[in-house]
Amino acid sequence: MQRLREHLLGGSFAMGQFVFGRLLAVATFLAFWSLFGQVEGLYGAHGILPIEDFLALATEWGRNSGNSPTWTFPSLIWLTGGADRTLRGLCLAGMVGSVVLFAGVVPRLAVACLWLLYLSFVALGQVFLGYQWDGLLLEALFVGFFFVPGGARPRRTARPETGGRWLVWLLCFKLMFSAGLVKLMAPNSAWTDLTALNFHFWTQPIPNSVAWYADQLPQWLKSAGVIFTLVAETIGPLLIFAPRRVRHAGALLMIALQLSIMATGTYGFFNVLSIALCAALFDDEFFGRAALVRSEEPPALGLRRKIWIGCIVVVMPLVALTSFLPRVIGGAIGPLRTFNGYGLFADMTRERPEISVEWSDDGERWTPYDFEYKPTTPDEPLRMTTLHMPRLDWQMWFAALGGCQRPAWLQPFAHRLLEGGPEVLGLLQGGFSPDPPRFVRMRFFQYRFARSATWKRDDGFVCARFTLNDTGALVAAYAR
Repeated sequence: MQRLREHLLGGSFAMGQFVFGRLLAVATFLAFWSLFGQVEGLYGAHGILPIEDFLALATEWGRNSGNSPTWTFPSLIWLTGGADRTLRGLCLAGMVGSVVLFAGVVPRLAVACLWLLYLSFVALGQVFLGYQWDGLLLEALFVGFFFVPGGARPRRTARPETGGRWLVWLLCFKLMFSAGLVKLMAPNSAWTDLTALNFHFWTQPIPNSVAWYADQLPQWLKSAGVIFTLVAETIGPLLIFAPRRVRHAGALLMIALQLSIMATGTYGFFNVLSIALCAALFDDEFFGRAALVRSEEPPALGLRRKIWIGCIVVVMPLVALTSFLPRVIGGAIGPLRTFNGYGLFADMTRERPEISVEWSDDGERWTPYDFEYKPTTPDEPLRMTTLHMPRLDWQMWFAALGGCQRPAWLQPFAHRLLEGGPEVLGLLQGGFSPDPPRFVRMRFFQYRFARSATWKRDDGFVCARFTLNDTGALVAAYAR
């Protein structure tokens, strides 16, 4: 029993705490930095989904339903409105807070402020801020509050609270193990028949040039990659609860998986954030700091520390169980969007539909808008954007899966293109008219990696066409 207690509660993790805090700061900075360049085009007054309009709709909904819109959609933006300068200012505040956290100044306060700032966007962000790693960042910041040291300028040798460390460990376990579990449980899964990587590299939302080469690997190596992924996401998380050397091996396995995902795809800050969680699994001896870093003895169990431990005890089951009991636990705390279930790539997409968005002044000659990262024409090179999260490009991938008729945001997107506003055009790479076009249409294709060029595609068909009437209202026509 004593040996088990030492394994679960003992050990020095000052360096793990230090590395976790810095990587968490990097991931958060990347999230706000990436959003800063897109926020006006996505949510500004002339963006695709203006937050000002969403606030008005939420207020009306609250009036009719009797619910509190400010609790259902908690955000600092309620206090200031959704003006473009407010959105930019909150992004800048997030970047500044991330730098403060990286510098180790008031880390606990910095983490709390960053959580509130990012929640302010996620609560109102609708489809463009609805990815699993947006929720993961909120949850990592929340549990990080209990793990990072307190004080104004804590020393690097400050002993981490054991309960806070276990919150981070549980989140790491939940994220990784859930990802492996959904792959094994999915019906007709390409993971269990070891063919998932036959499709993954070219069907993922934004592949890069490394993904093109990875797709050319022999079948046996792709199958081995599937086995590696399943082992890293099912066995690796279980090793968190093993003795230290085995736990370190599991952490290295999970980090290696994240690095391979980062090398072949575009997932923004997700991989950095996942590696940050894994970094908390390493003790000081792993970093070679056993003689240099001597953690302070834990303070006496006074009232303040008892309250702190009580908070951790309350939070721990929320972190541990929300993947498995989301409906039971999620109802009361759902508006916080902080305790989430995860499960990436459960169903492997086996085709790659793409929507080409085109403009015309006469309805005869059409020019495609050039997206910065998603495929536009078959011969364009793949682009690298490992640490940036191009949210419009990502959502175009989801829109194509629905046949370009399902997402409600496509109509306001087309409307903004017909208006020729610089905010939305700034989300694109180029190819747009210097003046507002008369027509916009969307063509539906099936894409596939090609050996002689980047992509090959079928002939496609027009699935939607848009124009503005005399009053400036959108006129839409969809293919049957």
